[in-house]
Formats: sequence, structure tokens, C-alpha cells
Amino acid sequence: MKKTLLTLLLAMAFTSVFANLTTSKWRWRNNDGTEQNATWKAAQDVPIVINDQNPFRLRAEIYNDTGDSTKRIGRGLEYALSTGGPWYAINDVSPINAFVYAGDSYYITHNQATTKQLAASRFPVFAPGNIITGGENQGQFIKIDKSYEFEWALKATANALPNTIYYFRAQNTEGNNYPRLTTGDSFTAPTILLSNGGFETDQAVWTPTNSNGSAATFSANTAARQMHTGARAFKAMVTNRSTTNSVKLTHSAFI
Repeated sequence: MKKTLLTLLLAMAFTSVFANLTTSKWRWRNNDGTEQNATWKAAQDVPIVINDQNPFRLRAEIYNDTGDSTKRIGRGLEYALSTGGPWYAINDVSPINAFVYAGDSYYITHNQATTKQLAASRFPVFAPGNIITGGENQGQFIKIDKSYEFEWALKATANALPNTIYYFRAQNTEGNNYPRLTTGDSFTAPTILLSNGGFETDQAVWTPTNSNGSAATFSANTAARQMHTGARAFKAMVTNRSTTNSVKLTHSAFI
């Protein structure tokens, strides 16, 4: 009996440590008004299609039912091409991200408190979150059994892929109803400079070589956050580099 109770307590503690906050209700919004009176792009929990790089906003409910009295949220927003990730953090300016923060406007400013705007919240008690227009975000503690609303000002970049579904979530959260949108065909597909340049088909058309007594192993890497786009990267573990250019990875186009 004591052994069973100890096992149960350990399992509960483990769950509490690793449980995340939840991104729940959400709604896309135009960047045409204040925190309270900006118009909506669509109904609640309904995805949209975007065809330009103009600023828009995302309102989402975050709640804490992890069992912890408080849980920390990073307040930043992430996007992905699938609900399984990998997830990419949005920032102010990026040469490679598909989305960036839109910055302050005439109507809203960074860190401005939110009021209740979404319907059918998880908990009846509302607590204010913040308007997020930039990437300098300090964490905030989310109390248990309260519904918070956050709103992010965003815009797509030239790196957004055409006719693609993007999913969004607040940092340190999970859920089964992530906000999502689809890009239209006005966005331009990137030029493919090298076949299998993202290692999506592992080592195909790539030839690794070790010479002059060097030692290295090569493998596909699918660890989250260790690649920027796609689902994998290529990992080289060098244990003996020997002399210059002894370890090589060569594309077939250059052989």
C-alpha cells in the first residue's frame, strides 16, 4: 500500500512539473481599432486567409488548469507548419521568419492590458493579459482557474510560403485547438537552389567523406528547434578533424 501511494505521488509530481498552460479560444482581428473596438476578421475559432503583408492581430485565451497555483507564460508567440512542430519564435525583425511582430500603432501599444473580448471562456473568472506588439517580452504568471486573454500584432513577411496553413501558439502552452491561417497564392514560393537542400530525404545527393585520419559521423536530425524550416537537418559529429578540409559534405551538383 505504501509503495502504491508513493508511486502515485511521484506520478502526480511529475505531471505537475511538466504540464503546460493551454491556448484555447482564439479569433483573428483587423488592426483598425483599439483593444476594445477593432473589427474582427472572422468568427471565433475560424481560420482566415491572408494575401498581403499588412498588420493584423490574433486574440487568444490562455488558462492554467495544470494543478499548480501559478504557471509562467513567456507571452511570445510561435508558429509552425504542423501542430507537431517544430515551432519557431516570432520576433521583431528576421531575415528568415514567415511572420514578425507588427509593432505599436495608433490604436495599440506594447504591454497594454486586455479586457474580455472572447466568448465561452474555459473559466468564468477573467484576468487581464497584454497586447504584444514586439519581441521584448517578460514572463507573466498565470493563476489557476482563471481565463486570460492576450493579443498579438503580427504581419507576414516575404518568407511566408504560398497556399500554406500556419499554426500559432503562445510560448509555454499546448492545446488541441491552435489558431491557424492560410496564406494565399500572392506569396511567392522560394527558389530551390539545391535539390534536397533541406535534407528532407536524408543524405540523398549528399556525400560525406573523411580523409587524412579524420573521424566524423553524419546523420539526419529531427530534434525540435534544431532546424529552422522543414522537419529535419543534417548533423555532423566530428571526433577528429585532422587537417583542414579533411571532413567534407559535398552536394552532387559540385562533384
